Amino acid sequence: MKFKLSIVLVCLLAFLSFFNHTTYAQSISANKGNLSSGIAVQGKLSSSKAADTYKFTTNKDGEVYISLDQTTAGFYLYLYNEDGETITSDYYSSRGSKIVLKEEVQKGTYYVKVAPYSWSGISSATYRLKATYPGNITRNATTFEPNDTMETSMNINSGQIYKSTSESDIDQDVYQFTTNKDGEVYITLDETTAGYSMYLYDKNGNKLGGDYYSTKGNTIVISDTVEKGTYYIKVNPYSWKGITSATYRLKATYAGSIKRDVSTFEPNETPDTAMEISSNKYYSSTSYSKSDRDVYKFKVSQDGNTVVQLDNTTGGYSMYLYNEDGKSLGGDYYSSRGNTIVIKENLAKGTYYIKINPYSWSGISSASYRLKATYPSDTTKPDSVKVTVKSKTTNSVTLSLSAHDASGIKQYEIYRNNKLVKTVGNVKEYTDANLQPNTTYTYKIKAFDPSNNAVESGTVSAKTLPKDTTKPDSVKVTVKSKTTNSVTLSLSAHDASGIKQYEIYRNNKLVKTVGNVKEYTDANLQPNTTYTYRIKAFDPSNNATESVTVSAKTLPKDT
Repeated sequence: MKFKLSIVLVCLLAFLSFFNHTTYAQSISANKGNLSSGIAVQGKLSSSKAADTYKFTTNKDGEVYISLDQTTAGFYLYLYNEDGETITSDYYSSRGSKIVLKEEVQKGTYYVKVAPYSWSGISSATYRLKATYPGNITRNATTFEPNDTMETSMNINSGQIYKSTSESDIDQDVYQFTTNKDGEVYITLDETTAGYSMYLYDKNGNKLGGDYYSTKGNTIVISDTVEKGTYYIKVNPYSWKGITSATYRLKATYAGSIKRDVSTFEPNETPDTAMEISSNKYYSSTSYSKSDRDVYKFKVSQDGNTVVQLDNTTGGYSMYLYNEDGKSLGGDYYSSRGNTIVIKENLAKGTYYIKINPYSWSGISSASYRLKATYPSDTTKPDSVKVTVKSKTTNSVTLSLSAHDASGIKQYEIYRNNKLVKTVGNVKEYTDANLQPNTTYTYKIKAFDPSNNAVESGTVSAKTLPKDTTKPDSVKVTVKSKTTNSVTLSLSAHDASGIKQYEIYRNNKLVKTVGNVKEYTDANLQPNTTYTYRIKAFDPSNNATESVTVSAKTLPKDT
């Protein structure tokens, strides 16, 4: 009896070994051709013994995301490597089921196989297949597809709202952003028409936070402090029932380049994107949703009492005051409209932040408020601005600027002929270019301190030089040295305005334009060959003088 059992066991192991071999290391070929990254294909199997195999090639290591849906029967879905070994697979026996295969792979060629599973009384069935992998993609400007993986993720700007649609409950959307310094990120997902999950990941795939809801209309907020670098947001349908597609709205605000809206002050969700406010001035704004946080900042120039007031509210709001270290210094909240919040604090010199959040909204899609902060501020203007004409050319005027303030100079405004032409930082000089020759211009300068106190200079006049029509002195060109394949020329010319450039002509053809150099080597020539050279010298006004022709014969080839 033991002998018979041993024989049965050996046969079973042999059968399993054969089965594993045929399943995981089989000959594979693509009878349905190549799959483009992120492009769905419609397929049909005409019998229970048929199978469709597709091929794709990744150009770098990364994630592949393969989805099978719109099925009218049960299906197997396999992913193979180039050697025919199974990497992963899944199956469902009923129509309408969906399969997702997610796998980290190395760059190379792979195969996707679709086969029938548990067909009974079925002669044919259809499906939809999509594979997203690292490779060349064509981004849809409306849906942002393909964006199913980190490698194909859609890059988003700080503070910009993006609206998109999930075409099915297995349609994963991935977005990426890069912060240019350490700081807070504030990410919101709202206006959802079905259940969704949203999670934040670092570049190594580590999950940093997120949440999920199974019903429509919910809002997900991720607020986290991160180091500078690249991050990814994954948005997935969650717990859909009887839903074929749904939409959502996404916004991520992070430390980076922003474009401030002058009416809404957006983006201003984080301390790094906070809107700076002046003392004793009213600011009116609107919260476009219950997840729309607004952050303001102000700088106290000396120790003293500060009063921050929030009023004219058309919905419930909370308001809190923070110092530079993120410590809360006080605040309050109300769930109904029309309430006023006042924060009174004795603050030391420094920078402070006000965070305003919608609070306990019900049946409200947007609301407005008014904010005012009164704090010790610098009201002393900078010392008088000094502006002098440092130099002039035919088309430019260079001004020397100077001003003094105990808090420093933040910027200068340059006015030419009473029109603002440029705002610059705390510089010592400014060159106004692209002017007309022999023309008089007037200049005024405004100097601003960090509290935006300004002082204006007197007016100075400057007349540009007449147009230079004098050519440079005669150009001198001599042969300095020769080799078998090069000629080195010595160049010299003189002009009162200086020499801007030389044009080098070999055998009456322009071969090179160089700056104000003293020599030029013409290389890659033929041995034992005579070449002729002419040189044109140009001054800054493009007046030109041409040299005489000189000849040079390269040395014979050394044999």
